[in-house]
Amino acid sequence: MHDQTEVIERLARLEEAAKSASEKLDKLDAKWIEYVSQHEFKPVRIIAYGLSGSVMIAVLSAVLQQVLVQ
Repeated sequence: MHDQTEVIERLARLEEAAKSASEKLDKLDAKWIEYVSQHEFKPVRIIAYGLSGSVMIAVLSAVLQQVLVQ
């Protein structure tokens, strides 16, 4: 009788662990849907690098103009 109760308790813990794992997998699935692939990110990267490059060129040319004028 003691062994049977122990087995039932272990099964209950295993069921709880399986339910918890299932919930975690569902959350992971939801995050996976929000994942942005490299292909989708490439245009954003090109725009961001282009804008930051333009700003850096503008700053460097302003500094060079100040140095060369004086």
